[in-house]
Amino acid sequence: MNRRFVEKPSGDALALKGTGNVVSLFGGEVAAQPVRHKPSESERRLIGWLRRLFVASLVRPRVDFDKACFLIAGDPAITAERCATAFFHGLKIYGSRATEFYAAGVSEASHDEMWMIRLLSALQDQNYSTVRYLMALRVKPAGRRRLTFLAQELDRSIADYFEG
Repeated sequence: MNRRFVEKPSGDALALKGTGNVVSLFGGEVAAQPVRHKPSESERRLIGWLRRLFVASLVRPRVDFDKACFLIAGDPAITAERCATAFFHGLKIYGSRATEFYAAGVSEASHDEMWMIRLLSALQDQNYSTVRYLMALRVKPAGRRRLTFLAQELDRSIADYFEG
């Protein structure tokens, strides 16, 4: 018996096209609407900074992720660029899917950019239950602890960047 398997688009892909359905609590169906987040001015500045760090991490050489974490942990004067490079390389290794950042100058924010904003905001507020939840959304269990550490280091460098 020959069976054909047809790959179905993900729920996110359908919602972004506006063609999927959302099941309501009362049994009816509601047409899915794509969610477009318009970031605030401070979020826009932070997203711009993260986009520059993301692009810079793409062109830097890949080093051993574990070794990079140890070096960052042992160096109190770590730069935001080195920390972001290790974070984004780790996200590529342990992420549950590919990371999507928009080009500089785009007014909207991608889901991954908003995830980063939420993660850094939760770290600033020391809301670690939210941090664990956000990490569970995007990161495989094997990399959560190290990526959380790198996100904390990245969060520390935010204050230096925006206050300096």
